[in-house]
Amino acid sequence: MMVGAAAPKVISPEWNAVNVKKEVATFYADVLADHLRKQGLDVVTAQDVATLLGMERQKALLGCDDAGTSCMTELANALGAEATLMVNLLKLEGGAFRGVAKVISSSAGTTLSSVQLDAATEQALLDVLAQAAPRLAAPLSGVQVVEEVSQPAALRPPVTRFWWLFGLGGVAVGGAAAGLFAGAFDRLAALEQEPLYEQAQALAAQGKGLQGAGWAAAGVGAALLVTGVVLAVWPDAPVAPSVGLSPGGASLGVGGAF
Repeated sequence: MMVGAAAPKVISPEWNAVNVKKEVATFYADVLADHLRKQGLDVVTAQDVATLLGMERQKALLGCDDAGTSCMTELANALGAEATLMVNLLKLEGGAFRGVAKVISSSAGTTLSSVQLDAATEQALLDVLAQAAPRLAAPLSGVQVVEEVSQPAALRPPVTRFWWLFGLGGVAVGGAAAGLFAGAFDRLAALEQEPLYEQAQALAAQGKGLQGAGWAAAGVGAALLVTGVVLAVWPDAPVAPSVGLSPGGASLGVGGAF
């Protein structure tokens, strides 16, 4: 967009929102409109249109009785808008969102830009709307958007979905720790029966090494088990196990917010 030129006008009709309360959908529409305004667009929302004309007045003036794309294109032309923002949003049973937002040319009726609105939570949807605005506005604002190669954070599978892996890992490492302790006890039993000093000293060193490794493995296994339990009970909690080793033993902990 050239400096000093009028901001491209975009009309944003009511969203086609499924399983989303009307007032909530209106809030999301206002949020996206605000982000588009920050991209240099002049956005007219459905509330703005209703205030200026009234829904019944719109239908009477335009001669249309549906919310189809052609009707909205006529409305955009009537308001002097260059494009129309069409949004379809579905809230799934688990609380996630799936949707798409399109900017449609008022003159040609073609799609200028399109962005998926997929998010795992309501907070994530707000972030997705902020990220979608530059891509939606690009054809009108003239600002080139560099596409990111990595997948948006809101769509990455949450690690908490695999809490059971931590539990299985904890059980496996715990089994290894038990084996190491058993080996240490075997060396101790052999030490009591060994008459030669050199061989007894070697058995003692082996037993001590196995015992230390057993404690370290036990610490790792316990940390993995605790992490799995925390992720199962608090699925949205960002947690991470930590293990500290020292000559005198081992320490374990779980860090995060839960």
